[in-house]
Amino acid sequence: LFFDHCLITCCWIFKFRIKSNGQIDQFKAHLIAYNFNEVFSLNFIKTFALVVCIQLVFLILAIITK
Repeated sequence: LFFDHCLITCCWIFKFRIKSNGQIDQFKAHLIAYNFNEVFSLNFIKTFALVVCIQLVFLILAIITK
């Protein structure tokens, strides 16, 4: 991270659905960015958030393993 850039913090949100017999039916995890503290004319362009698409990760791993 560059010295003049701001970092956006994040947190994980976990959500799951339980069947009637007590087993977990579905489990989801979301990465949520928060603490938006940029000012439009001051540091709006220089704010950095590390976000990646899972398909991009799979593509990079596939290219590396070839």
